[in-house]
Amino acid sequence: MKLDVGARRMSSRVTGMLLAAALACAGDPPVGPGNSAGPLAPGSIAGRVRDAGGAALAGVRVTAGTPSPVASAVTDREGRFTLGDLQPGAYVVAAVADGYGPVSSSVVVTAGSASAVDLALASLTDEPGPQAGSVAGRVLRADGALVGGGIEVRVRAAAEGCDAEAGIATGATDALGRWGARGLPPGDYVACARASVGGRSFSGSSAFTLGAGSSVEADVLLRQQVSAPSALEGGGAGVVALGDVFPYTFTIVSDGEGGSHEVIVTDTLPLLDDPAGPPGPRDRDGNQAFRYVTDKPTFDPVAIRYYVDERDDEGGTATDLCFQGPGPSLPAPFVRPASTALCGAFREFATIAEARTAAETASRDGDQIVAVEYYIEEILARTPTGGDVEAEDSFEVIVEAIHSVNEFRLDNGAVPAIADENGCWCNLVTAISAENDFVAKGDCTRVVEAVLEVRKTLADAVVPAGSQAEFLVELGNVGSAPLGEVTVNDTLDPSFSSPLTGDPGLVMEEGLCAGCTIGFSTDSSVVTITIPSVPSTDADGDGILDDDEGFRVANLVTRTPLRAGTFCNRVTARDEAGRTDSDLACAVTRSEVELDVVNEDGLLGAGGFEDMETFRVGDSVAYRTLITNRSSVAATGLTVLWEIAPGSRILGFATKLLADPAGIACSTASDTCSLELPELGPGASVALDYLTVANGVGSDVNRIRLLAAELGLPLVNEEPTTVTP
Repeated sequence: MKLDVGARRMSSRVTGMLLAAALACAGDPPVGPGNSAGPLAPGSIAGRVRDAGGAALAGVRVTAGTPSPVASAVTDREGRFTLGDLQPGAYVVAAVADGYGPVSSSVVVTAGSASAVDLALASLTDEPGPQAGSVAGRVLRADGALVGGGIEVRVRAAAEGCDAEAGIATGATDALGRWGARGLPPGDYVACARASVGGRSFSGSSAFTLGAGSSVEADVLLRQQVSAPSALEGGGAGVVALGDVFPYTFTIVSDGEGGSHEVIVTDTLPLLDDPAGPPGPRDRDGNQAFRYVTDKPTFDPVAIRYYVDERDDEGGTATDLCFQGPGPSLPAPFVRPASTALCGAFREFATIAEARTAAETASRDGDQIVAVEYYIEEILARTPTGGDVEAEDSFEVIVEAIHSVNEFRLDNGAVPAIADENGCWCNLVTAISAENDFVAKGDCTRVVEAVLEVRKTLADAVVPAGSQAEFLVELGNVGSAPLGEVTVNDTLDPSFSSPLTGDPGLVMEEGLCAGCTIGFSTDSSVVTITIPSVPSTDADGDGILDDDEGFRVANLVTRTPLRAGTFCNRVTARDEAGRTDSDLACAVTRSEVELDVVNEDGLLGAGGFEDMETFRVGDSVAYRTLITNRSSVAATGLTVLWEIAPGSRILGFATKLLADPAGIACSTASDTCSLELPELGPGASVALDYLTVANGVGSDVNRIRLLAAELGLPLVNEEPTTVTP
């Protein structure tokens, strides 16, 4: 049950965070922060943009993001704008214009209504006040070497990113690659630089935050722009039982010629659906579908951030604080979310391990870990392109199933199907790199009160052909509640029948469970057993049907075919909620074939055949051979070769006297006879009587070489013969 959104180009460098996203169990995940998997009426944001003196500003670009932009508009002559068709949720509204400092505000959109916000921009052309700050830095190559002068560096609002048309400040590098900008009001920014050398394009960016009257350093590293499309592979369990602890495992892949750099990966845990609630996002408090247990990346992230919703907050869709590390200085590209709806406060930890421990403890204490976010400096490209995925770029987020679909029964009392609200809940992982590659992958899990498993085992995996095989059918229930009305259908291999009468192969059933009933199809090839109730079998509570656990249904005893081979029975179980499981058990039959060979030579006279060992040149030497299957099973793939004095040719083939079956072929040129027979049944024989001429002096043998599918090595019989002058 996996949903893959695929790669999506984005207009700016964002964290990829979609905190309130909840994937529908069927269909694509939403790109806005809507919390319900069911459809909700879109809302809108409207307002005005003015300068510090209150005058309307026309032509200002306004965006709404999560924080990545999902909608944009340009103000009219009166400074008015409208951002429509927005899914309910929390947004960051940002306005940027040339010559003005950036400004943003957090807005919550509710279903079917318009939210209002007004923004005021501060001019950069006025005399810088005490609040203004400055930035300076260098433009470097990726290997740290300085670049020359004349490279343009543009300062943009962090919420807009480097692809934004409007800029805040523009500068150029000097001969030593240095640049700077002054008079910037407090806020989050990104410095963007691009260059072209020898027909190759290079670009880079550096994010920075300015406090009131502060000065910061921001170096920009230029990297060659290469195609490095990212991808996400993997997922979690399809169906689990209430209380199960299970992992979501994902691998981040760079599938281009170059690697992906400055990668931010976010795993957002789902919320319960609320079809009966009021319009708008569901209150996050206490409604997380899964409880975070821990996370285990196989790589070493440079930084990590946990989004936390405290158990004693006042509800709503916002998260209260973020745990992050290592602090206090995080990598510049790992920008703090600007919206307080995403992180109301920050708690810094000296190491990633300490931040993880704090998240684990908070989750055990009842807080909700809403999302886990990694910052990775580089994801290597596959070698070769399209080759194997590197396991080093994988991570696990381990969660506990704390709600089940049984809590949300429909009006008719049925358990929600997968496509219904609360029929399953979907984890969402997003990844974005400095190359502006954005991908998202959702993976959905269905949680039930009881999970049905069926197991079929064979008492002896290898049995003699023509004997009996005993199959044990068991059921597993790894949930806490009993399973009702379970039906088991066991389909017998057609070969499990009497070779003489064609009667069904089921000889008997033993140990049928108490209260269970058994029946047969018209041709007796399907055995149906009905079990009124299956109790929980998960004695150790690990959610797995262990070897020493299981509800015994019955032993089914069948006849095995009279030949060697592998023959399988399939069993399928279905419970009252429509959940199914199946298992296959196979018996390997071994034929123990005993072939008797008679190979005699002599002379034919008036009295009949006279057994002899020594002959004279010119004699007509007769041979009488007989091959008989003395076993109770058929010999298959039979090949027989008669070789007449193969070492000396002192005898030559003359004629066949008796051939049964008639398909035995003989040759005077090679002095051989041969036969290929598909099957030689129990008690059946192959007979060949033939006449040779003694045409040379010496000693040799007449040889019969026999091969069958049931024989590991050829069976060889030799009759010595001597010819004298």
